[in-house]
Amino acid sequence: MLGLNDSVAEAVRNLTLPQLVSLAETNQCILKVRSDAMGMAKLSFSKSVMGETKMPEDPFFAGMQKRKAI
Repeated sequence: MLGLNDSVAEAVRNLTLPQLVSLAETNQCILKVRSDAMGMAKLSFSKSVMGETKMPEDPFFAGMQKRKAI
């Protein structure tokens, strides 16, 4: 998970939504939330390193970025 160790990944996994939003507001990471047709939410977390954001590949978000560019 983007160079994050297991303990950090576990800590992020256990955060509440308000805590995740607060973390994202620090510009240290990017948090994206999407929901599928069944109402299940998927969180994508990426770490920002010296202004460069490392995003995990997610076809849903890749499609969203392409649609915005058009």
